[in-house]
Amino acid sequence: MPDVWADGVLLRQALNHVLGNAVKFTTPRAHAVIAVSLLGGEGANTVLEIADNGVGYNPAHQDKLFRVFGRLHGPRDFEGVGVGLVTTRKLLQRMGGMVDCESGPSGGCRVVIRLPSVPFH
Repeated sequence: MPDVWADGVLLRQALNHVLGNAVKFTTPRAHAVIAVSLLGGEGANTVLEIADNGVGYNPAHQDKLFRVFGRLHGPRDFEGVGVGLVTTRKLLQRMGGMVDCESGPSGGCRVVIRLPSVPFH
């Protein structure tokens, strides 16, 4: 992983939320797959992807993902209160980064995190 401009504690919290979601939503799968990949750079950003083969979500409800208590699954299906991605977005924004999510109708989720790269000297 290249060096990025980030607070280690905040970045760890953000990654814990994203990876925790990946683990939580792949639990129903007989064979869970979670992949963390470095996609490289986009200009001044380093791009990291966390993809899973979990239950995913309905893309029509994408706007609820980053709302406080914006759960896309019922509380009986999965634990949590719906603040993980909201917190992740705020943490990354505080470090000059961004987070985006996407899912398809057949399941799985892809989370892309962009963080400012440390310039080469």
